Amino acid sequence: MNVVLNNPKLNPQHPLARNLRAFWHFRDRRQLAKDATRRGLRDAAVATGTLTHTDGRYGREGEFDGSTYLKLSSATWMSFGANSFTVAAIASTTSSSGFPVMVARQNTSISGLAIQLRFGSGNPQFVARDANGRIARAFSSTARNDGRPHLYVGVLDYAAGYARLYVDGEFDTEDQGTAPGGGFDDEFSDANADIAIGSYYGSAGSFWTGNIAAASWSGGALSAGAIVGLWRDPFEPVREQVFNIRYHAAAIEPTVISGPYCSVAAGIYSPGAVASQTFAAGASTSQIYAAGAEAAGAC
Repeated sequence: MNVVLNNPKLNPQHPLARNLRAFWHFRDRRQLAKDATRRGLRDAAVATGTLTHTDGRYGREGEFDGSTYLKLSSATWMSFGANSFTVAAIASTTSSSGFPVMVARQNTSISGLAIQLRFGSGNPQFVARDANGRIARAFSSTARNDGRPHLYVGVLDYAAGYARLYVDGEFDTEDQGTAPGGGFDDEFSDANADIAIGSYYGSAGSFWTGNIAAASWSGGALSAGAIVGLWRDPFEPVREQVFNIRYHAAAIEPTVISGPYCSVAAGIYSPGAVASQTFAAGASTSQIYAAGAEAAGAC
């Protein structure tokens, strides 16, 4: 996979970038987490602890020690309303306890309202719970706490009525609770809608221990094929296109014509050339000849 970028920037021509709301990465050494889409908050504020950066498979990655996380307050631009959405993260951990969170959303004014891409006892999980207690969740039965980076994708499709979890481009599991169809509410549009990376807002047992290379949110439910493409190159939607244009200049040398020039069409004869010429109406020809080569005749 070609994934290492110096400074990821949104590629608006890429299909997966059209509905991309945010793509946080840690490639920029000057910032804690930068949003490559330039649409939302570029920086995430450290709510607690100290975030460090380390080199990993995906270049610079955020290193979370189990006591820190990033919080983005009042992210109202992330509202999806009653529409489908996709959340993704590239992360690694060896933790097998608690419910450590890679990326989450929460409305702090409504108890229990949350969307989380997380782990549960070493297994990846995707869960969304609305204010009415309806839950869409997809819990994997396969442990991924092997210390290696994996791509985790959670898809909430309102129209189809399911929540699905994909791991490394492959479908893992779908709804094991109340499907989102039939009135699942997204109430994240007010000023209390926040986003967190590396924890569920500092709650006990939710701190991530390991690395996070990127986290993203998209409007719409990504298809299985699109997720396969994302696995092949997770940074492709923010791989800014660079075009190299080469200019080829042709050197045109002036041509010097020596000798008389006879243009019958124009009826012009050079000195010392043909004194008179009869030609058919509409005829047109030209000829270059040496001086004195023709005294009479057709040009």
